Amino acid sequence: MKKYIWLILLITISIKGQNLDSLYNLLISRNISVKGTTTPTTIAGHQNDKCGFSLYGNIKSHFHEYSKEQQESIAKITQRAPLQKSTVSPSGYFRIHYDTTGTNKPQYDNLDIETGIYELAVAFDSAYTFEIDILGYGSPPSDNGIGGDDKYDIYVKNLNPGLYGQTFWEEKISYIEIDNSFNENEGYNSYGIQAARATAAHEFHHAIQVGAYIFKGEDTYYYELTSTAFEEFVYDDVNDYYAYMSSFLRNTSNRFDSNTGYNLAVWNIFLNERFKSVDVMEGHNIVKRSWELMRDKNYRAIVAIANSVQEFGHSFSKTFNEFGDWLYFTNNNAVDGMYFEEAASYPSIRSTYTIELNSSESSLNIQAEPTSLNYLQYSDNTGGDANLVMAVISNSGINASTIIENPVDINVSLANFGFDDSKSINDTYYSKITTESNGLVNDSYIINNIVYSEDLNPVTIDFVYPQPFRYDIYSIVNIPTYADVTNTAELKIYSSDMDLIYSGKKTIFANDNIVVGWDGLDNSGRKLASGVYIYITQANNKIKKGKLVIFN
Repeated sequence: MKKYIWLILLITISIKGQNLDSLYNLLISRNISVKGTTTPTTIAGHQNDKCGFSLYGNIKSHFHEYSKEQQESIAKITQRAPLQKSTVSPSGYFRIHYDTTGTNKPQYDNLDIETGIYELAVAFDSAYTFEIDILGYGSPPSDNGIGGDDKYDIYVKNLNPGLYGQTFWEEKISYIEIDNSFNENEGYNSYGIQAARATAAHEFHHAIQVGAYIFKGEDTYYYELTSTAFEEFVYDDVNDYYAYMSSFLRNTSNRFDSNTGYNLAVWNIFLNERFKSVDVMEGHNIVKRSWELMRDKNYRAIVAIANSVQEFGHSFSKTFNEFGDWLYFTNNNAVDGMYFEEAASYPSIRSTYTIELNSSESSLNIQAEPTSLNYLQYSDNTGGDANLVMAVISNSGINASTIIENPVDINVSLANFGFDDSKSINDTYYSKITTESNGLVNDSYIINNIVYSEDLNPVTIDFVYPQPFRYDIYSIVNIPTYADVTNTAELKIYSSDMDLIYSGKKTIFANDNIVVGWDGLDNSGRKLASGVYIYITQANNKIKKGKLVIFN
């Protein structure tokens, strides 16, 4: 047995070494190739990378494992290149470095050099204004004069074909390189100054991420997801992100963190558009809170995402399933004035399973990956009229990125008549979901383009979630209460011996369920020991009480 363990270990080390060499070779090739003489370079796991952030981040995380010669090459590539001229952006936030002659000379559309640089500077100013002044993200720290002064430095360079830009950083101090032309013959999806604008929004948020928050090499997909979404938020008319969506929409049954991130920008776009009706800034605030949780609590990205949704009073499980509904209404299924504003321009989702419904009950066993969406397409011709039923089955398991988690087994039964323990979808169809992971699995049904799901209006519930509450995974636990015109409820937490642990007034969330959020700390701000606790909430002169479990 020991022989086999050592063999597996040696193979693992060999594969890891090969991967590190591949990343190194990709970094070298993407930074020494002469534009126009090669096509965009790809290596497994980094196909179609539009920016160099993830590649550099992965190399930086393993820098000590490279040879001395490789480390010297990496350091040389990531040094700031001295360029011929520089100018300060109109806002004064940025210093733009550029050449007036040679291969690095800016060539945006048919603009002269100075006009092109001015438009680029304005683009970065716009990114700063929206991302920091309006949304409230933290600023990247000063570089202490490395680029000539304390302004944030942008270097305009002749980058490898298909490479839009890249953010290099040491500790929290960073700078950005951006392509000098975005020529339509060199592997870009948008061109000229429009591509430069989207790249400014994208790369500057990377600077914010590493400068004001945290870098987690295992979660680079979320860095790219967020930066790509900011292209849309800052420059709505560019839409470079369309080109990356198909790889996600055609494979939604894969777990969330298996994607590149470029193709997942639609998640943050969903949060923004879905929660505008609650508050115009709520979706943006949910995203920003996820970055705070990654930094302050060292959460993995998917855990921070779920917790940020939950902290704003929404069920992550229900929200994730609703995301699946929205994704269905894209391309030819788009509905004017509903779901995504740009849905008609998005690719279509691909069904995970296709089933012909007959006069008997249809039963299907599936395995759903953590944080995945499965589309079960049923065709029903039994009544003479052709009906299309799309079952959206989601697994919102958020431990997926923190521990090895197996897919969830789910049995989905559907029929056009009632059967044992089935629930009515509408007047025609009935379904039943059987799984051991009821807290994670949600289902909704789209019948002839009409969505049928659990009532998403605020409801009074009798259960605590998430359960059990774990400090290393969750930031708050939601405890049921009643609606109250004061929008507050009294919360008391007791030990199993009825010793008072916590007492205080809490704001009522009434988005999906009517609950109050509690951070699991006693009145002295301390975490509780693992065990069973009793809660009592009082609002509108009515009391709810029950038990919750805490793991410490």
